[in-house]
Amino acid sequence: MLGKFFKTHNVKTAQHWQQVYEFADNNVYKKVKLFRGLCLPSTCKPQDLSRVLTKLVYPITHFPIIFHEDCDYKDKPIVLNNYHIVSIVGVGLLIAIFILSTIIDCLPDSLFKKMLLSIPNISFIIKCFSGKSNAQSIFGLQQYGKFKALDGFRAILTFYCVVLHTYEFGQLFMFNRNHYLSSSFKMALDYRNMFLPNILLMDNFVLLSGFLLCNTILSKLERSNGRFNYFQYILFRYIRLMPIIVFALFINFLFEFTGSGPIWKLMLSYFTNQCYDKWHKPLLMTTNILHYSNDNSTILTSVQCLAITWYSSLDFQLYALAPIAFLVLYKYPRFGLIWLFILLIFGILLPIFNYQILELPHVYQAISWPDVMQTMEGFARHYWQPFNYIQTYIIGMITAYAVRYHPKAYLGGRIGHMFIWIITICMTTSILYWQRNFVTPGYLAYDFNDYEMPLYLLIGKPIYLASFVWLIYCCSTGRGGL
Repeated sequence: MLGKFFKTHNVKTAQHWQQVYEFADNNVYKKVKLFRGLCLPSTCKPQDLSRVLTKLVYPITHFPIIFHEDCDYKDKPIVLNNYHIVSIVGVGLLIAIFILSTIIDCLPDSLFKKMLLSIPNISFIIKCFSGKSNAQSIFGLQQYGKFKALDGFRAILTFYCVVLHTYEFGQLFMFNRNHYLSSSFKMALDYRNMFLPNILLMDNFVLLSGFLLCNTILSKLERSNGRFNYFQYILFRYIRLMPIIVFALFINFLFEFTGSGPIWKLMLSYFTNQCYDKWHKPLLMTTNILHYSNDNSTILTSVQCLAITWYSSLDFQLYALAPIAFLVLYKYPRFGLIWLFILLIFGILLPIFNYQILELPHVYQAISWPDVMQTMEGFARHYWQPFNYIQTYIIGMITAYAVRYHPKAYLGGRIGHMFIWIITICMTTSILYWQRNFVTPGYLAYDFNDYEMPLYLLIGKPIYLASFVWLIYCCSTGRGGL
């Protein structure tokens, strides 16, 4: 073989990865026009191609590349199974309910409309499915109540989440060499990793959920003299979440008809086919509770049906456990606050238990941990499951307690408020600065010292959430301005 050879890199640390990215960007992608290709004999079978690609990428990705023998071709007949038929009927039924609810909601006031809305179940369905009511709720600018500013905060977080999943956590950046190579080895140096990606972003949503739930339930308990029906509490939440989850499940079964290609079957095996055996998990709100039974389950979604619903399951599970906290807080306010802090300490110690006792690596160590199965279990425990978010939920409830029972607490006036703003923003920024290198490509497990990760699990989330807790308290008590 003739030609010029490039030097090789022995990748061990984050700095070595940065050198590889810079080398590839300067010497490969800027000089080679066709930078993705694989030459194989024309007699190769799909199994041969699968073996070659798996040999190349498995050390990096830890999951096999498999090409299906059932190739796509023009005019290939569409075969529907029972899942497809039920999904088509279900999607049609949900769309019909949506259209009918929207039409009824848009009708002028009349005796017929008042009669329909007087029936509780029909009124509830129309409110849930009407495009008019939902559009007004989402896009309406005239909102009332002391928590109206939090809708804007949630909208910003949602946009931030979409950006992160599209350009950082998703696969798009891997196919954009200008983004992936030109910036990846520099992102730790220009502090972009302080904000993109931010693995703690979901804690902001959990914080808001705990705060709003606790405040709402305490108000209802005060109006009803402490009467609480747990079955009704759970059922209404389940009914509220289920239509969109069922619709997503139906679409998931029909997803295979939206594409084709040599690796389309492979993609379906990672993201769609699991629902044939695990379709009940989204319906039971257990999508985020995973179990890896063999060494082939080396990608998170390969054992997960409808992975996008993991947060809905998480929120529902925390919602179901929340009465343990707010009922005590309502009946015994002073002891209830102490009880919240006990639960907070318990929630902080759980991730440390998973890391130290069960020896499950944290999300930041997942890429470089030598045991693949342990890595997957660690990712599931430290990110997907509700135990990792108990402390955040409880912090939201403590914030609700402060807003509800101490809204006019004197904190030094405007000067005191300004100092609290500065201190809490610095606290949040310090955690972002601390973890900026954790997500740098090549930051290996042994780059953490013996105390860094336990200390991060102990104080990371409470300190990170400090500025957001103060933001919620300010916006809810009229202290937002200086």
